[in-house]
Amino acid sequence: MFDRLRLASLIVGSVLFALSTFFWSDGRYGLVGGMLVFYGIGIWAYGLLGVWERIGASRPWLGAVGVLATLLGMLGGVAFGLQGFFGALFGVSAQESLDASAENPVATGLVLWLLGPILPGSFVLMGLALRLTRLAPTVIAVLVALGGVLFPLGRATRVEFIALSADLFLVPGFFMLALALFRPGRVAVTPDADR
Repeated sequence: MFDRLRLASLIVGSVLFALSTFFWSDGRYGLVGGMLVFYGIGIWAYGLLGVWERIGASRPWLGAVGVLATLLGMLGGVAFGLQGFFGALFGVSAQESLDASAENPVATGLVLWLLGPILPGSFVLMGLALRLTRLAPTVIAVLVALGGVLFPLGRATRVEFIALSADLFLVPGFFMLALALFRPGRVAVTPDADR
């Protein structure tokens, strides 16, 4: 039961998050995009924590760091999604949002800029950990890690093509990872087993 929920979480969460990119308006998430980020991250988190649990079975310290990085990164992602959501809801322009951030640099730095890069960093770490523990085939580890590398480039530059490129690595990567680790009837993979 829990494996099925984790499988669904990895797939649905990553797809909802990827869909948010299609709702960008002037490089911002906006109302629908922000809502998709909010729910996508909330759903995705359960599956991501399940992956770190599997990694932690053979590398406890790595699993613990991964869980913490994922939780902090998810908070940063939700913060960006809600920034776009509430900005659109209250009619705050991109410039007004930047001006308000400049007036509150410490709070903005702690909530957005400190936590924002942690989410894609956790994907890179997950890709490396999957390769190290050999819990998943190399292609999956590479897709997850590359998605993590491209993720901040697309979001920071606000270039839709780059953001969509990151999604094109993350969605298939997490789809395959979900099937590799959590599909019903799968043969349990022993961490660090030869592949």
